[in-house]
Amino acid sequence: GGGSDDNESHNLIWEKGINGSGQIVGIHDTGLDTSHCFFRDQGTQQQTNSSPTEAIRCKECPFSAFFEPSNKLAKSAMKAMNSTICNATLLDYPIKGGAHYTPYINLTTKWTRKANVSLAHDVKYFLAALTGNESLRQSPTQDLVDEFCPLFSSSSGEGEGERNLQDVCCGMDPYGNSSVMAQKGFDLPLRTRALALALLHNGITCCPNSKSLENMDYTKDATKKECWKKCKVRSTRSRKVLAYWEFADSGDRVDGHGTHVSGSVAGYAADPSAPINKYKGIAPGARIVFSDASTRKGLGVWLPPDSSA
Repeated sequence: GGGSDDNESHNLIWEKGINGSGQIVGIHDTGLDTSHCFFRDQGTQQQTNSSPTEAIRCKECPFSAFFEPSNKLAKSAMKAMNSTICNATLLDYPIKGGAHYTPYINLTTKWTRKANVSLAHDVKYFLAALTGNESLRQSPTQDLVDEFCPLFSSSSGEGEGERNLQDVCCGMDPYGNSSVMAQKGFDLPLRTRALALALLHNGITCCPNSKSLENMDYTKDATKKECWKKCKVRSTRSRKVLAYWEFADSGDRVDGHGTHVSGSVAGYAADPSAPINKYKGIAPGARIVFSDASTRKGLGVWLPPDSSA
């Protein structure tokens, strides 16, 4: 952000009167928590992410108008899944890390993942969470291969084999109704349940009907849709967020990327004396028109197709 050491800024640009006042900044990112004090109106009590202040909510041109689940991408994911699950080296290969996450939908424990952890690492963490047996974190990765590989390999190939693999993938897919996922999850064998949770927190799926971003592709007539041009109305009363285009969804996860970026650009609390204003954005006088670009509250950012392409 562009904040200084105290509420009264001493920035050479700001001291020249250049602070973004009168400017409107368009931001297309994971989502925006409009309940954050940087974006709330004066005197407005803190609300939920889905209950903004005065920002106009534009619902025209939703994500589903451009993208749909793709069998082609799902089949590609199936092949990649099969090769990974059957190879201990690949299961142990670092993918990503650093995120706080909850072991299961009805558990409260949170861990901070180390940087560059593997899929096997996450499966073992979930095994430990589900059983309370911490020693499972150190279990051999080959044990996972021995259990998972037959499940995927016996279902590989075309025709009936491919349909069986789809059933396996969709049985572990978490992107539908969360309560349904909880019921399905508890019906899965223990290690498979841990795998399903690890896939969830890494944004991986091979289910053709998944609503995950990874398996979404453009609809056939996506480039012909120009409904996004209808989002032209903005609030005349909102202090900070003039409009919020709900392209993907209507909010951001806690400490989400879109909220962070918006705060760094134009964040400023309604009360000038608020201590948090020492962390105000680089253009604290500017206002925002926000476009929500991420379903699943922050995992992946998508753009509508360019209608001129």
